[in-house]
Amino acid sequence: MRSFFRVISRQRLAGRWTNFELAVTAIVTAFGVALLGLVVFTMAVEARYWLEGSVVDAHLIATQLSPRADQMQLTYSFETPEGRSLIGAGWTPVSRHLAKDPLAVEFALSDPTLNRPYYTGRAADLLRPETAAIVPTGLFLLSISLVPYLAARWRAGVDRHLRETGVRLAGTITAVSPYRTAPGFVVVCYEYVDREGTRRQGEAYDYSAKVRLRAGDRGIVLADPDRPSRAMWAGNA
Repeated sequence: MRSFFRVISRQRLAGRWTNFELAVTAIVTAFGVALLGLVVFTMAVEARYWLEGSVVDAHLIATQLSPRADQMQLTYSFETPEGRSLIGAGWTPVSRHLAKDPLAVEFALSDPTLNRPYYTGRAADLLRPETAAIVPTGLFLLSISLVPYLAARWRAGVDRHLRETGVRLAGTITAVSPYRTAPGFVVVCYEYVDREGTRRQGEAYDYSAKVRLRAGDRGIVLADPDRPSRAMWAGNA
């Protein structure tokens, strides 16, 4: 994990993301947030049923089969213990064979409009592979969009600080190699010697088409006077 954050928070030579990159990041992040939001909402509903759910017998009114024929929507009417009559509807797996009278219905005592067909083990269905995969999918989308964006914003702040207070040191490019996890990008490695005489390494990256640096090129490195291991490539000497 430490290595991952080190990689995504390295200096970018161009200094900022393009509008296209920002748009893609926003779209992917939106999908990730939506998936995780769906999980939070679902868990909140399940918690409400668990805390105040009540089960009554209902009268089945109508059924509707899903296009894949694996789910069935049941429309039903029921009465609450207070005598309130309600009509509800909900989807259930066809394999549960619930389309018959009387139909067990679960509702929230504080708000009977929150209701659904009831069967034992319904909460366990949330653990099915296709449902459980939503969480890692959402986290993955955020890890490749929002997390790198936030890391880049943090790095931009570091670079501004280095431009204002950094110590100018001589640096040498040691390698320019392809970015293994991002085709089209290259990683620029350089080394420099801080004021205490310690040899250090740094890295930056950008689109390969924009990078004109080669191994052996010399330039200026700006190093943090308090943390000399934190530096940025500032250009040719």
